[in-house]
Amino acid sequence: MEYGGFWRRLGAFVVDVVLMLPVVATVVYWGLPKSQFFLMYWLIPSIAINVAYNIYLVKRWGGTPGLLAFKLRIRMLDHAPVTLKAAAIRYSVLLVLSTLAAIGGIIGSLHIDEAAYFSLSTPQILAELARLQPSWSRVTGLVMQLWLYGEFICLLLNKKRRGQQDFMAGTVVVKAHSLAAREAALASPAP
Repeated sequence: MEYGGFWRRLGAFVVDVVLMLPVVATVVYWGLPKSQFFLMYWLIPSIAINVAYNIYLVKRWGGTPGLLAFKLRIRMLDHAPVTLKAAAIRYSVLLVLSTLAAIGGIIGSLHIDEAAYFSLSTPQILAELARLQPSWSRVTGLVMQLWLYGEFICLLLNKKRRGQQDFMAGTVVVKAHSLAAREAALASPAP
């Protein structure tokens, strides 16, 4: 079995960011100036989008669009299709950290005077949110960055190129052609 290497996994991560960032940025840039409570209203839809992208698509197709574009599939250690539980565990750390960061942004938005809020441009609102978020929210952002860096460092340190999330969930990322060859060999009758 050929495992997904560092560069393919990094490329897949970049593709996923490039796909999601414009959507999220557009919604946030549109919504922030409209309501001081926008981040509160956006919390549940943003969690749902993240769950759909990083858990449902992984369970349904064996990977996010980035992984699929790089011909990689997430599988269980025994090479069975990834389970819903494993997909949820794989994404659990980033889901919790991103939700906490969002809650920090909500708290920051509630500390801005309403009249002052509507006098600010979107970049100014974002700067105020960063300034007024609780200190634990800043720590959450740092922990999220460290988790992501650690994920890629971990890939370099083991033969199967498993990241922290793979160890937690009992998964491995494999090259699709290798998986297809294995499945074809298992399906063919023995001579």
